[in-house]
This record gives sequence, C-alpha cells and structure tokens, in this order.
Amino acid sequence: HHWPAPGDVDLVEHQMVFYLGGFWFKGIQDVGFGEAGRRVVGDHKSTSDFKWALSAEALRKNPQATIYLAGEMLRSGAKEGELRWVYYRTKKPYKALRVVEDDGKGSPVVLTQSDVADTFATVILPMVSQMWEWIGMRARGQLPTKALKPNPGRCEKYGGCDHRERCDLTLQ
Repeated sequence: HHWPAPGDVDLVEHQMVFYLGGFWFKGIQDVGFGEAGRRVVGDHKSTSDFKWALSAEALRKNPQATIYLAGEMLRSGAKEGELRWVYYRTKKPYKALRVVEDDGKGSPVVLTQSDVADTFATVILPMVSQMWEWIGMRARGQLPTKALKPNPGRCEKYGGCDHRERCDLTLQ
C-alpha cells in the first residue's frame, strides 16, 4: 500500500549523476515514478525501531532526500516532487511506516523546485564546500586528524569507530 503497481514505476535503483552549484553529485535512487510535472522519489529504509524514522519536517531538509529530488527534478523537468520514505522495522512485530505530513490527513511530503533550491543553497552546498575544504587541507598536510573536533557520542555507534585503536580519546 506504500508503492504503486510494479508497471507504474519507471525508475528502480536508478543511478543518477548531475552537476549543480559547482559540484558533481552521484547516487542511486531506489524508486521513481509519477507524471512529468510531479515526480515521486522513494527510498526504502530499514530500522530496528521507528523512533529513528525522520519526521516530515526533517525529511524536507534531509541532505539525501534533497540531493535525490534535485537530481530527479533536473532529469525530468518536474516542478514539484514527493518524497516517499518508507521505513521497514527489522524486529517483530514487522511493520512498515511511511513518512507523511503531520496534518492528521496523512498527506504526502511534497516540495517545489523553490523548496529544493533553498535547501540546496542553505544546507547542501555549505556542507559540500566545507568537506572539499577539509579534503584539500588534509591532502596538503594542513589538517591533522587530531585537529578535528572529537565526537565521543559516535565512538561506539554502528559497530564502533575504525580509529579506536590509535585514538587517545578517553571515554567515560
């Protein structure tokens, strides 16, 4: 009930590559469908608990969602797009949860070209610019790892940090 019939989906595991704001972006969009003026970009997410699911508000500014929808809008010429993020719980009871607007109606999360352009300008481009600056500094030997601000809350996440063996950060 979260997805259309298979014949109505025109993009599955679609590799997208596009240039925007001075940077190349590449990704694999899970699902794409809809009409020329309004496209749906879908993503499958697995989670142990729905508490990790993004809210509609967070999804609207999410970097992955913004990049995928920008790529789809550039590819198709669509003026607006729907973000259809569906979370699948990996523990019993198995269920699926679709992110919808908090309006009591279950309305889809829809963004215009203007919404996407705004998030690209205020979230994506500053983040990517900072990443490239750090990459350049690191390549020139101007950014030693110890100069980066530690984030001890992430040390044990997702199987643990790859740098634990050589890190002198003391955890409480």
